[in-house]
Amino acid sequence: MSQRTSAGILTLSEAEIHLRQQFNELLKLSLQAVAHRKKIQLSMTQFSRFLDSFRQIANDEKMSPVQLEAYQIIIKIARDYYSIISQQFLHCWAHSVIDNSCSQVAADLTMMASCLHDATIHLDPNGAENFDASDPQWLQFHILDLNAVIASFTQFLSGLSNGNNNQKIALLMEAKLRSINKFLEEYENEGFFPGARIFSPIPMNYQIWRIERTDFVMESQEGSGGVANVFYGHFLPTGQEVAIKKLKYGKLTGTRLNIFQREVVILATAKHPAVLEFVGATDAPPYCILTEWMAGGSLYQELNQKHRLDQTMLTKVAYDIARGMAFLHKMKIIHRDLKSLNVLLDSKGNAKICDFGFSRFKNSDDDAMTQNIGTPHWMAPELLGGSTNYNEKIDVYAYGIVLWEILMKQLPYQNMEQNDVIGQVLVKDIRPPIPDDTPEELKNLIQKCWNRDASKRPSFTDILTIWRTGKVLYPGADKDLIAEYLDIPLDDAERACSDVESHLSSSDSSGIEKFAETLEKDGIPPELADRCWSNLQSINHVGHEEAYCKCLLMFLKTEAVRESASVLRDMPPNSLSYEKVLEICELIPSGYSNLEDDLVMIACKNNGIEEVLLRSIEKKHLTLALELLARSGIRHPEMKDAVIQRAIQVMECDDTCVKIAATRFFVANNFAHLIPMNVIQNNMKSRNITLKNASYVAAAKIAEEGHKLPSDLIEVCASLWRESALAGTVIVNACRNRKTASAVLNRIAYGAQPPPEISAMILAQCSNHIELRGYVKMVMKQMTFPKCNLETKKALRILQNLPEEEPNL
Repeated sequence: MSQRTSAGILTLSEAEIHLRQQFNELLKLSLQAVAHRKKIQLSMTQFSRFLDSFRQIANDEKMSPVQLEAYQIIIKIARDYYSIISQQFLHCWAHSVIDNSCSQVAADLTMMASCLHDATIHLDPNGAENFDASDPQWLQFHILDLNAVIASFTQFLSGLSNGNNNQKIALLMEAKLRSINKFLEEYENEGFFPGARIFSPIPMNYQIWRIERTDFVMESQEGSGGVANVFYGHFLPTGQEVAIKKLKYGKLTGTRLNIFQREVVILATAKHPAVLEFVGATDAPPYCILTEWMAGGSLYQELNQKHRLDQTMLTKVAYDIARGMAFLHKMKIIHRDLKSLNVLLDSKGNAKICDFGFSRFKNSDDDAMTQNIGTPHWMAPELLGGSTNYNEKIDVYAYGIVLWEILMKQLPYQNMEQNDVIGQVLVKDIRPPIPDDTPEELKNLIQKCWNRDASKRPSFTDILTIWRTGKVLYPGADKDLIAEYLDIPLDDAERACSDVESHLSSSDSSGIEKFAETLEKDGIPPELADRCWSNLQSINHVGHEEAYCKCLLMFLKTEAVRESASVLRDMPPNSLSYEKVLEICELIPSGYSNLEDDLVMIACKNNGIEEVLLRSIEKKHLTLALELLARSGIRHPEMKDAVIQRAIQVMECDDTCVKIAATRFFVANNFAHLIPMNVIQNNMKSRNITLKNASYVAAAKIAEEGHKLPSDLIEVCASLWRESALAGTVIVNACRNRKTASAVLNRIAYGAQPPPEISAMILAQCSNHIELRGYVKMVMKQMTFPKCNLETKKALRILQNLPEEEPNL
């Protein structure tokens, strides 16, 4: 590949020429690829289209520094293409497929498309749009490529002879085939549309948190670690101050990908005043995770360097960490790396838990449960001993160490190597020394938390109960201020929990109106969700359907979301206000098939069909929404433009049912003229007779509304008017246009004659143009009408009696 540098590229036209040379080399190389061919071809197509656009505007102006940097990025990505393509050659492609995840190449190519879009936008903003990481063809072509791999591996295995080496190869191939088939089962029949990035490192259900590199600015570096640098900056859409964690590696695979995804998922899931607020993440290099800015730095820095907080504030910090951890555990999240470095402070000294790269959901199938995680100084003995049978109590142990850090304002086990810490804790069960003058209640809490026996450690709910006695204080803390702080809920959630608990324990808990009022005011605390759901199911709601629906709607935000959605689906139509329907539609897409079916049906039964169309990505839901809109029309006029644009967009998909439903929608609502003509013409070529006929009807409707049809479409229909009555109807309606009518008469006069019924209708339509009547009569004299029905004969007699006029061609 050409190694010419950018030093000699001074103008846009020179840049275009050099990029074209690079592309031509890549294109030749791509022809040698035997695996992932379809995706590589799509990459080359997007690159080629950009270059074609760039050529139109490239001139002799010198490139700006920004453009030069963009050019250099493009050259680097071109080299990355070279690396990927060369791994797909005949002599090595199988090794590459076996060694990497089945979606690695797809993820790399879509990531590169995203990077190229961001870079080329500085050279040619319009051309940059050709690099589309969300193009549905990525998934379609990936499925084709994987099926090709399956065919090759299966053929190879069928001809494999016995032998140790062959057996090893067979095992590797069979494992890879299982992985590929698992992917295909999950995605092959799914309906994903523009906007969804299947191969993004951000999981599908969390892509609402995806942000672009242009959405934020990095202003100053504030810290550096082993895997990331941290910058201070601003999130431009809101102006919010943010911390930008910029990962040091340019590729997310294996463990790196798992850590990135876990952090994104948990930050997006965990909303609590004592947990760091998530802003968003990028899904292309440089990979960045954005969170709220915490001006106070880490608790570790406070304890070991800054010393700005007094004992009262540090007592509040210790209590708030317990609050945050209690919330995480209620959300089934195990932190697995709790320590003072992973607690941040805002400018007022309020604490928030951060860094969820090692975290996991309890009872998940995450392989990381078997890995060494955390930092030895804060790790529980069961972790240090290599056990994989641990639970959330490892966080309680770590909290005990953090409490000791706050007490002593120093690192635990100072001057000890990590291996020594592990040995001493495992063999001698040592802990950091607690001074004799430590308040007894604080000392007892620390010792309970770091008990060797995990079953004897308190839960964080128990720890909060201990704190709320007001007896746990750090030396010198103001007891009255702490007591006052303990009485103030950290947020509305804690206050709500108290109110709901009181209601469930009262004699009024069986009244649905009062229950709905309590839940509406306070919400449903996660820790009481099961009790609240059981209480709702035990209440007689007959005659109180409105209050019952209010309660069910609130459960959509709890773990009972599937149960409540199922019940709401069975409620009578128009049970919910449109405002509530909009809230339900916020949950679409949900990522869960059965739940999404229920949510879609709820919305459709309650006047929310338009929202379903705009938000859904599954083909069956799009089909349903379009069919309903074809019958009922658009009920919300303010959404008309958005609905039409979405309907046009989904007509580009590869699903026949969606295309048919969209065509019906346009025809039924008199919008047929808005369907792109190329779409209609392509659908006329479909093997599906229903789609083909729907396209004829759409074309006929367009002509009926007075719009001129393209001549090539007329030619297609004219060539089929003997095979399809609908094709003939298109021609009849098209003859409302004078020029089209004249052209059709010429075709009849000098070409094949349509069936008698179609001929009569065409001639009748053409005769509406007074200046063509003479020509109509002349053409009639050349035609024969054998075995035509009475209606056709009647029409012909009328035509024969038209006033004599000269043919007007």
